Amino acid sequence: MRGDLFIGVDPGASRTSARGGGFAVIDERGRAIGTGLVPVTDYVVTTKASKPKPKPEVDARAFYDVLCSTIDLRFPGGNLYATIEEPPVTPIKFDDKDKKAWRTPFDMALKAHYGAIKALLRLLCHDRIITAYPQTWKAAFGVTADKQTSLDVAREMFPEVDLSLKKHHNIAEALLLAEYGRQVELGRRTMAAIEEARR
Repeated sequence: MRGDLFIGVDPGASRTSARGGGFAVIDERGRAIGTGLVPVTDYVVTTKASKPKPKPEVDARAFYDVLCSTIDLRFPGGNLYATIEEPPVTPIKFDDKDKKAWRTPFDMALKAHYGAIKALLRLLCHDRIITAYPQTWKAAFGVTADKQTSLDVAREMFPEVDLSLKKHHNIAEALLLAEYGRQVELGRRTMAAIEEARR
């Protein structure tokens, strides 16, 4: 029988590619159970103004299967908790010439990834989900927007996970998100125990 497990997800997408994203699962003692990349697939967008273009999106079915395999839901035990990085709010750009408001492809891809992943996590974890802005969870570990800082901290905290390459930054941040969620839940339980003891 397993205990509580904590999932962390970095939705991914970057200024140069809409692909990417990592996930990690840790146990209640803070040990890594499994890590990987969020699966994506291409769908074709056709408009009158342009030729059909493949657009990457989260493969929800494949991601569900990967998470279930990692968590191994065949063996019931504790609860599942999840923490996902919430994309920062970006201002809508306005084109004075065309009088149109728009967002960059990066913003739209990141929001789409976030929405699909959050819906999937809600199915698995019910309401045990934390959405954390980058500046909030990163401050808890002393990391910055520089991906190298996330790699350095994650390598120290999770030496059992291969984070040897710079491209592993999404998995590193997913590990830290999972640990952030674990610490928040442990803190909540500690406060609940204190309140109970005072009664």
